[in-house]
Amino acid sequence: MKLTIKLVSTDIEYNVFFKEPLFNYIENDWNLHVLRNLIKIYDLKLNEIKINQLSPSDNLYHFMKFYGQSSFDVSLGLEQITSMIRFALNEEQIFDLNLRLAGIYLNSTIDRQRFTFYQHAEVEGDVNAFIANLNPWVPSDFKGVLVGKGVTYNFVIPDDNAIINWTFANSVPIEGGIFISLQLTFEPNNYDFKKSFELARSYYDSFLDSLGIAVQMEQK
Repeated sequence: MKLTIKLVSTDIEYNVFFKEPLFNYIENDWNLHVLRNLIKIYDLKLNEIKINQLSPSDNLYHFMKFYGQSSFDVSLGLEQITSMIRFALNEEQIFDLNLRLAGIYLNSTIDRQRFTFYQHAEVEGDVNAFIANLNPWVPSDFKGVLVGKGVTYNFVIPDDNAIINWTFANSVPIEGGIFISLQLTFEPNNYDFKKSFELARSYYDSFLDSLGIAVQMEQK
C-alpha cells in the first residue's frame, strides 16, 4: 500500500557523547575560546549565553536562538552536547546549524552520536488504512473505542554501528495525518557529523521508500 505525505513540522534533536570529559572547556583560555566561537558562528550576544557551573556534564553553556519560525536550543557540557531544532525550515537549516556546532568539538573523540527526528505530516489517502496494513491486529476489546494506533521497527546495522528505531502513528495535532519518529544512534561512533548526517538521511529515504511512503515536497 502506498502513501503520499506532505511534511507540516519537523523537530530534530542531535546528541553527542564524548569518550572523555572535555576538561579543557573549563581552562581559562578554552573557556574564552568556546564563548568566542559561539558568539561568532551563531551571531550571539554575550548575555544570550548562560553558564551553569552546577551542570558541567551536559549544560555548562546554554543558548537558544530563533531563525524565523524555528528555534535552535543548545546545551554544551564536558561529557555531552545536545541541540534541538523545533519547526525546522528545511534540511539545509538542520545541517548548517549542527555543522557549525560540530566545529567546536572537531578534535574531540566521540563515543556515540544520536539523531532523533519527530515529524507530523498531512496525508493523501487513508492513514488508518495504511497503518492497519502495517499492523493489522486489534484486540476485540479495543474495537469501538480505538481511535488510532501505530507500529515500531527496530534495526541494527553492524557495518555502520547503527541502531535505528522507527515509529509510525496517527498524528494528534493533524487530523487524518501521520506522526513519524526516527531515532538513529551510532555506537560506537566512527563518523564525523557530516558523514553521520548523510547516513541518517540515506536510511530515512530508503526506509520510507521500502514502506511505500512518498514525501510530496519538503516543508517550507
